[in-house]
Amino acid sequence: MNIKLNSMKIQRIKPPKYRVGKFVLNEYELRQLLLDVASRTIILDKELKVIDMQTKDIAYVDQQSNLSDTLPSLATLTNMKFDRIRKANS
Repeated sequence: MNIKLNSMKIQRIKPPKYRVGKFVLNEYELRQLLLDVASRTIILDKELKVIDMQTKDIAYVDQQSNLSDTLPSLATLTNMKFDRIRKANS
């Protein structure tokens, strides 16, 4: 679905959401959580289970803020940026 904003056409995307415990986080909140764990602002006594609510992929966050498996939806914005750079350079 596209929306028209003044003279720009913007493609609507469905942002990824993640379940962490009883909370539903968006991508930015999950990245902030990972940063807080890495900087020891939040100290984990056990691994956190992260479930991608769209794809049902599961990963665990350890005490060093490492994900046990990759969550492809975390790369969505990065991939979109690189795709645009590739198109601009070709």
